Amino acid sequence: MWLTRLAVKRPAAMTMVIMFFVVLGFYAYGKIGVELYPDVNIPFVSVITAYPGAGAEEIETQIVKPVEEAVSSLSKLKRVTSVASEGRGTVGIEFDLSADTGQASLDVQKKVDEIKGLLPEGAGDPVVLRWDFNEEPVMIVALSAPLPAAETYDLAEDLIKNRLQTLPGVAQVGIVGGRQQEIRVDIDRTKLAGYGLSLNQVINQLKSYNLNVPGGRLDRPEAEYNVRVMGEFRSVNEVAALEIPLEGGSTVPLSAFAAVSDGYRERREYSRVNGVEAIGLMIYKQSDAGLVAVGDRVKKELKKIEKELPSGSRMVISQDMSIFVKEALAGTRNNLLEGILTVGLVLFLFLREWRATLIVMLAIPTSLIAAVLAMQLAGFTFNMLSLMGLALCIGILVDDSIVVLENIYRHLKMGKSPEQAAIDGRSEIGLAALAITFSDIVVFTPIAFMSGMVGQFFRQFGLTVVFAALFSLFVSFTLTPMLAAHMFKKKEEKMARLAAAAATKKSIFGFLRDRLLPVASRAPGIYHRLLLWSLSHRKTVLFAAGAIFLASLSLIPLKMVGAEFMPGIDQSMLNVSLEMPTGTPLSETDQALQEVEQFIAGLPEVEYYHATLGSAGGFAGFSASGAHLGRVSVQLYKKAERDRSVWEVGDEIRRWGEEHAWGKVLVTENDAMAGPEGAAVQIEISGADTQKLVDLSGKVKRILAETPGSLDVDTNWRLGQPEVQVLIDHRRAAAMGLSVAEVASAVRAGLSGERAGVYRHEDKETDIVVRLDDLNRAEISSLSGLVVMSRSGTPVQLGQVAGIRVGSGPTEIRRIDRQRSITVSSNLRGRDLNDFKAEVDGKLKSIGLPPGYKITFTGEAEMMKDTFDDMIKALALSVVLVYMVLVMLYESYGTPLIRMISLLSAWSGRWSPWLSPAAA
Repeated sequence: MWLTRLAVKRPAAMTMVIMFFVVLGFYAYGKIGVELYPDVNIPFVSVITAYPGAGAEEIETQIVKPVEEAVSSLSKLKRVTSVASEGRGTVGIEFDLSADTGQASLDVQKKVDEIKGLLPEGAGDPVVLRWDFNEEPVMIVALSAPLPAAETYDLAEDLIKNRLQTLPGVAQVGIVGGRQQEIRVDIDRTKLAGYGLSLNQVINQLKSYNLNVPGGRLDRPEAEYNVRVMGEFRSVNEVAALEIPLEGGSTVPLSAFAAVSDGYRERREYSRVNGVEAIGLMIYKQSDAGLVAVGDRVKKELKKIEKELPSGSRMVISQDMSIFVKEALAGTRNNLLEGILTVGLVLFLFLREWRATLIVMLAIPTSLIAAVLAMQLAGFTFNMLSLMGLALCIGILVDDSIVVLENIYRHLKMGKSPEQAAIDGRSEIGLAALAITFSDIVVFTPIAFMSGMVGQFFRQFGLTVVFAALFSLFVSFTLTPMLAAHMFKKKEEKMARLAAAAATKKSIFGFLRDRLLPVASRAPGIYHRLLLWSLSHRKTVLFAAGAIFLASLSLIPLKMVGAEFMPGIDQSMLNVSLEMPTGTPLSETDQALQEVEQFIAGLPEVEYYHATLGSAGGFAGFSASGAHLGRVSVQLYKKAERDRSVWEVGDEIRRWGEEHAWGKVLVTENDAMAGPEGAAVQIEISGADTQKLVDLSGKVKRILAETPGSLDVDTNWRLGQPEVQVLIDHRRAAAMGLSVAEVASAVRAGLSGERAGVYRHEDKETDIVVRLDDLNRAEISSLSGLVVMSRSGTPVQLGQVAGIRVGSGPTEIRRIDRQRSITVSSNLRGRDLNDFKAEVDGKLKSIGLPPGYKITFTGEAEMMKDTFDDMIKALALSVVLVYMVLVMLYESYGTPLIRMISLLSAWSGRWSPWLSPAAA
């Protein structure tokens, strides 16, 4: 072929062509990003709305349902899920994979903006967030400083957060824990009533006076002047001195019935690292930024910031995802290098020629480095899938060069010159080499274009193999024959060199050859005898092969080989959640959480543990929150530095948690593939009536708990959140000139406080919060005496227009496609997901479902089913395409079928994992 002839005749020019790809490949190697998993388009958008003080049922009716209604008309909508919990509503919108995530986010934002005015007063603006597969915190940094609480929080926000957010690749920095400053206006209820005032009047007066308003422009001959009306408070004393108008036309200063002070917000969340109170900073990266690169930049900047902190301050990186990614990818790269070296050893053993071995050892990295260039141009990153593709194709790269070298060597033995042997040897098998390469390509290309999210996930894997195979073909046409033409010797020269080496005994290769040759020389004889026996016992061979194949097919129904979505990965991290009885005060939950922390601190494998109180943690607002929930994120030492795996450590915590008298302890080993809920098994029950859903979820929970292999069986339904219900008498309220909204606003302001603007000092903003000082929040009866001012200015006690009773309600309400739902979840241990799901499916059929209700496996089970379906389709397409390539090669329809029968023997290899100790 002309390309091979050009490479042999003009080696310098062809060397520069190859070096062009190698140099650019090395350049791309320095520019390509590093991630744990490939970047995939996941069209999932969440809308989070805060409504402080509201219960789950109010969040459902006033927040969640309007948002669901607004987004239900969006195109390419697949599913809508929502969670209504205390003080927060979250709606998750999942689109078809054909939708563009960026455009979907904009469409959701437009729909949400349209219904902002329908949301209740006091609710925050809805926040629209996209979810990225790699959008886990890159790092969690804990800050402690010998400063007042508010100053430490300002240090975290103004110095560390602002500095880190300016770094390339950092999307945002969230702050957990600490205490924020606020201007407290604590009103004396008795004095307020004595002046004939209501809370709403005070709040409105503060809002209307604390303003800076543009007033227009003055046009003077010498200049144009902007006019601003400056009315914002300049000190806390000005807030206290604000005059509040009374009914008769007089005024009274705010300080006459309220204490105004510079204090702290009410504490509803705690954060500790290794038992020491600290502020946690959660650092998130941009979707297109490399995780390792962002982690390195953050650590470098933290070293600079540490020098600027006050004396005695300390920053600790309590969790660092970039370390695990570095270790995982370094391990894959090491395996790749080990594979190349092992291939070189095997080649030398069988070829018994150091020149041939060297040529192949040069061809492999050349193809790999050139493939990196193609990966970078395609927008790929170094991740578990792309590196796995590079490691897998080492054998493919060897095939091309070995076939070429063997044929060149055959032509050398014919007495041809090395140059002519290289040209003839390569040209003679050119079509066969093309067939080999394109067979590999048609196998892996369908994998790269599978549908679904997992199809996107495997795209980089399949195309990386394709890139490497194409470059390997190019190298086998150029570099391999070029090196063979200039490194191989004629047969006579070779024999003379071998004789000289044998005489001197100084050649290291001669020494190795003398010892390897007897071993390698036995292989052809053994193969020859085996081949003769097989040809003379054809029926026996066919029968044995068929029996092994049929036996292999039976492994799955016999449950000797299982199936699961992804193998577990020891990421050296796990999460421990503490759930106390609903309604448990924050102080009691804190005491229980400290016991959990003390036990974790005693585990020798634990390096850091970060405890947060007031939230169960989770994904994009889909987690529960409340004073009864605590969470500990545990960072273990590296795998090489500990004797037990993350699952063994998790099991020890589980055993201790079963005896924990305070509450329920749940352990989840971190796995990026586990999905938002974290559990391997997730079963959704959906329908209209809540009580029926609770009954059905109880039956499903019992089935899971009784099935061997289940662990931490739980449901996300929680009933029994104590609540005080204020039942408005509409007739009395109307007669006294009060609306439900006015009563609700007064109750919320009296109990939780109401934001009445901000106080600005230099570049810092502090909320001004108004609340009743002498309202005893520990006594339910005190609500009856809460004064609400009617429109006519008459003070009315809450007990006059409403009845007050104690009740209970759900802690959170979950909905799927605008129907209420409950999810039952379980971890797995000792069984594969497919086998477990099959057994549970059989038991679920015994549950009689009312009309309109359904039970569905979601999470890993759903993804596994979709993935396996796509894999089977891709496998079938690959077999068809390989057959087509072989037909073109052999110009025959029957010969390829004979060749492809050997594919059946590949299935028989399923016996090997079953027989291995690891599988047992």
